Amino acid sequence: MTVPFVIYADFEALTEKINTCIPNNDKSFTDPYQKHTASGFGYKVVCHSDQSYSKPVQFYRGKDVIENFN
Repeated sequence: MTVPFVIYADFEALTEKINTCIPNNDKSFTDPYQKHTASGFGYKVVCHSDQSYSKPVQFYRGKDVIENFN
């Protein structure tokens, strides 16, 4: 069964190096080394049954990227 709508979305992020703690071999740990900050997104709505419901690609880049994705 095919779905009538598909939404393709992608976020872009800037990476920033971060300082990490000293590993402890006696305990399990995660070593984060980058912070990802969302800088933009794009999305496209595709309707397979009726192209009049399909939408052109939408882009956003700027402040409050996550909040503007709603």
